[in-house]
Amino acid sequence: MTGSTLNIVAVSGDTHREALLGALMSDRHDFGMVFVEPIAGGYTRIKQIDPDMIILYCDIDDADACQLLSMLALDTDLSMVPVVTCLTERQLN
Repeated sequence: MTGSTLNIVAVSGDTHREALLGALMSDRHDFGMVFVEPIAGGYTRIKQIDPDMIILYCDIDDADACQLLSMLALDTDLSMVPVVTCLTERQLN
């Protein structure tokens, strides 16, 4: 992929996570990043974007994230796209 721009989708749904990732990557110009909501049509948006990599933030007990991972694995167009999962524990307030 030398000389080309990577197309990355981050599935988050959390503005704090998105801000942190955006700040970490703000100086990089060799990729484009799009944030999508996991529940609000996340799979459909991922299909439309056709990413080179997916970053999936989810809580350890997040059934929606598990369903999204399954859908990605079963999709012949997306099953070879690398998925980086970032698991967190839900904070109790």
